Amino acid sequence: MRRCRTLSVACTLALVLGFSADTAVVANTGNDPALTAAQETRSGPTGQAMALLESYLERYGQIALQGGWPALPAGAKLETGDRDARVPVVREILRRTGDADMRDPADPELYDETLAAAVWQFQERHGLEPDGVLGRRTQVALNVPVERRIAEIRATLERMQEMLPRQDERHILVNLPGYYLEAVEGGEVRLHSKVIVGAPGHPTPLLGSRPITYVKFNPTWRVPYRIATRELLKKQQEDPEYLQKERFTVVHADDGEQTPVDPATIDWTQVSSRDFPYRLEQQAGADNALGKIKFTLPDSDDIYLHSTGAPKLFAKTERSLSHGCVRVEKARELAHFVLADNEKWPAEKIDQTYDGSEMKLVKATPVPVYFVYWAVWADRESGLLHFHPDIYRRDQKRVAELMQETEPALKVAAN
Repeated sequence: MRRCRTLSVACTLALVLGFSADTAVVANTGNDPALTAAQETRSGPTGQAMALLESYLERYGQIALQGGWPALPAGAKLETGDRDARVPVVREILRRTGDADMRDPADPELYDETLAAAVWQFQERHGLEPDGVLGRRTQVALNVPVERRIAEIRATLERMQEMLPRQDERHILVNLPGYYLEAVEGGEVRLHSKVIVGAPGHPTPLLGSRPITYVKFNPTWRVPYRIATRELLKKQQEDPEYLQKERFTVVHADDGEQTPVDPATIDWTQVSSRDFPYRLEQQAGADNALGKIKFTLPDSDDIYLHSTGAPKLFAKTERSLSHGCVRVEKARELAHFVLADNEKWPAEKIDQTYDGSEMKLVKATPVPVYFVYWAVWADRESGLLHFHPDIYRRDQKRVAELMQETEPALKVAAN
């Protein structure tokens, strides 16, 4: 922290919250020389991400000192062309967050295309479905006070410090609430991909430096007992041909020979989740739950990365949809990254095997994988600051604690 010559309002807040007071007052969520300079002070993608967040912490502190942003009265949704007395409030909030420009329109109460575009960007930054419409969820997000946003940034910075990959390490990082994966080598991101993570009822665990050791092309899916008994059993009971249509093999759990049992010979109405003496395995294929490829992580409670037979799900904004494993949109490209130093598996062979139907198990030079929980992050290319929902409520308690520190500090600074 640069030394404050006088104990000004900004310096008081900086001393309490731990950031510099010598910062521009206006929030700017786009490309900005100050943010670029902050990035360059740290090496590697994660170091740059931390520098960006620290810079934004300063900026949001300045917004707080100026009184934050106004409260938005609840009301009906607004679309382009609507007129409403709340429109000037929406515009002012977005000015202060950096999503809207500072110009005053000719008709201040008109929800025009320019404002809709600013709302669209705000929605993208906050993990909302971007449509430019001021619906209920967008109104709720606009009403989150700056003090809470400061606490959320601080909570993420603490998480970054707790689990920080070595910047010279070749690794894969998965940000669970951010729904993205980065493959890093030589201090640069070589691959960025959307991911699908565990649903709130099946949260993906946090992992630190757990290596990928094997890559399996065209894998079969051995169904976990919980999924078999709680989900697939019900589907089979509703449709006696379900397991056959979805190409599941059924074997007796105590059959060491793994002899398949014809599901049509089983009276499924007499089978229950408490009495389920079978193992289910889905055969390889385009519709397999694991898709075309699986990346194995040892000793990780059967959590791994894989592709999917339902790629259309990557078009969703909220992608906490799995049973705990991580589905990767660019799984083919990830295979190229993981096997890049395997001379026996050049790019052409990887593609041929990926597009084929034969199962292949390939040993990989271990690549560390980190599953992190950063609900707030700044995009290093655009400079945009993102606040995503705390999908597993892992930050809820810490954010509340940090708000108790932040609000009194703001009062002290303001006085």
